[in-house]
Amino acid sequence: MAVPMLAGHVYTADDLGAFHLPMRSFYAHCLAAGDAFDWSPQMYCGFYLTGEGQLGGYHPLHLLLYRFLPLGMAFDLECLISYPVLLLGTYWFLRRWRLPRDAAMFGGMAFTFCGFMLLHFVHVNAIEVVAHLPWLLVAIDVLMRNPSGNSANRKMLAGAAIALLTASQLLLGYPQYVWFSLLAEFGYALLLLRNPLASAENSNCTDGRRSALRSWPLTPGPWPLLLWTSLGFAIAAVQLLPSWEALGESSRHAVDASFRNWGSLHPLNLVQFVAPYLFSNRVVGQNTHEYGCYAGSVTLLLAVWCVFGQKHSGRLRPLVWGATATAILGVAFALGGFGPLANLTAWLPVVNRFRFPCRAIVLVHFALAVLAAIGLAKLGRPTERNLAGLRAIWLLVGVSVALAIGGPILWSGFVGETPIIAAAPLVWAGPLLIGGAALLVTWTARGIRWARFALVLLAAVDLGIYGMSYAVYPWTMALSEFVATTDAPPSPPAKRIAVDLSEPNQPFVHLGDRLLLSGWRFADGYAGLEPARRLDYRMPAALRAAGVGWAVNVDGLARRLGIAASAGSWIPLNDSLPRAQLFSHATVSADPAHDIGRIALGSTALVDQLVQLDPGPAGTVEILDDRPGSIRLHVDAPAERLLFVSESFHPGWKCSIDGKPTSVWRVNGDFLGCLCPAGTSEVRFEFRPESLRYGRLLSAGGLGLLMGLVLLNGFRRRRHRTA
Repeated sequence: MAVPMLAGHVYTADDLGAFHLPMRSFYAHCLAAGDAFDWSPQMYCGFYLTGEGQLGGYHPLHLLLYRFLPLGMAFDLECLISYPVLLLGTYWFLRRWRLPRDAAMFGGMAFTFCGFMLLHFVHVNAIEVVAHLPWLLVAIDVLMRNPSGNSANRKMLAGAAIALLTASQLLLGYPQYVWFSLLAEFGYALLLLRNPLASAENSNCTDGRRSALRSWPLTPGPWPLLLWTSLGFAIAAVQLLPSWEALGESSRHAVDASFRNWGSLHPLNLVQFVAPYLFSNRVVGQNTHEYGCYAGSVTLLLAVWCVFGQKHSGRLRPLVWGATATAILGVAFALGGFGPLANLTAWLPVVNRFRFPCRAIVLVHFALAVLAAIGLAKLGRPTERNLAGLRAIWLLVGVSVALAIGGPILWSGFVGETPIIAAAPLVWAGPLLIGGAALLVTWTARGIRWARFALVLLAAVDLGIYGMSYAVYPWTMALSEFVATTDAPPSPPAKRIAVDLSEPNQPFVHLGDRLLLSGWRFADGYAGLEPARRLDYRMPAALRAAGVGWAVNVDGLARRLGIAASAGSWIPLNDSLPRAQLFSHATVSADPAHDIGRIALGSTALVDQLVQLDPGPAGTVEILDDRPGSIRLHVDAPAERLLFVSESFHPGWKCSIDGKPTSVWRVNGDFLGCLCPAGTSEVRFEFRPESLRYGRLLSAGGLGLLMGLVLLNGFRRRRHRTA
């Protein structure tokens, strides 16, 4: 996975090149220049980038990487660093339950390189969020169970770790995976409440040590965890409040059941667990990395062996039950509209704005890795014959063989007209993997020593081939080559461009945001929280109002412009409005999407409220400074005039004329404006949303409170020692 970084290349496939890399290029440029990165003028004619969230601009790791390292190296490190973090965290969590080192490391490998983690490599911040999960479980374990040694100090540090790790997850800007993590965290807390002294570490605790659980902040129950997690939310307010505001201003402000269930895991996809290559693109559906379920043949069989033999698990019994329940819950959530929890997710606030419920399969993969680690630890012991477990894994071999034989017959044409069954050699790869793993498990259970090594080796090869053969990994190149090979308009990047003007759900492979790397600005864009806008940017008048100079010929745009051009080619728009302009005539419009095509765009502006302007020459405007979130202009007006700036309107924009605050107007449906007095003046627009201001204050307060609690705990311990 790290070879491209060593060669000076970057991963460019899918969202990595279409979204994450261009956003981080803008971010790195802002950090180097000392500019604010909260507002990006490069997308949607201006975009609340911090509110969209996926940049994770306030995360300390991102600030360090993109401020002090070259863009390519920083991006590669961000893509890769989660994997060793995940491996070590899962290993430590399993060691907390006194699993042998080899079994704990196997569990770490099984989760770190499972199908979900490798297929979702394109969602870099999703993997970063998930990488926190095992570390959070370790901290919860320390907080809620009574360890040996200095209990009060360890619990305080564990609580602080929970707060910081939760804040770190939230600052990465992918709340759907934080939701999955919270399900696992509080589920684990409930497990510990029922079995507070379940592990070998705590089996010999004296009553004196248990008494520490009764003193604050060591009170048993969920309250300490809830308080520390809430403190983490407060620390992350600098991201949460902007995201909440951006959600209200986005196209996701109101969603229906079809949106929530978009990306539900079709039940047929569950056969991937024993038949990973049965379907032509591995999944039922067109999105392989979202619908991929394969956790590895060895991982699955060891987990099944463990569950069917859980009566022998002893002190590990609670963990076996908890992991099994997590796997069942993960499947139920992943099924989305096909499953039993669709009504629950529709009722939950914020959660009901998420799509692709199939992503909850990450909980299943984590649970299977934990169960597989326990299974490997028990496998081969003379006391652990587990005949029921062996029967279960050979039953799965039979299911895999039956799917290979009957799948092409049963599902031929079952899902649409597109053939979904793979070629015969791939179809039979599943039974060979499951059968080989079953043989090795059986031999290891009988005490054949080399079989244990072969079992681990098969697991690594199986996961590596499945994940690394995905189409994402071959697409790497030098950053300069990636920029140079992007199809750009045949002119310097002076005006904006529009690249994805197709109807919703119309198939069109767009460029994403990669042309941002070449200095172009977009009237549209590609982001998770797309802002809701009043104009229809598939219409030529809206594109001209946005200052678009070039657009991709999609959905008959060239025909509407009266230009002969082939589909997908760049077409010019030569009469677009300039970046800034004064108007001496404005008309009120309640439907700018309709009215923008009915006015003389160069001489008349659309506004929301009545304004009387003196007729005559409009005057002149000069842009003095144009930076992200800050625009400074020099205006010379013969009379009171309406100033128009082709930057997206947002309530967070503030305006001042010669240093005095004035109202910001919405002009031409989606853009900034203000009334300028007669004469010369300097106008300044600055992006200062209240959500960001209050978010910074709340984050600073949360960090201050955390530091105060840690210092107070240290002071109390010092006083106790001196007393």
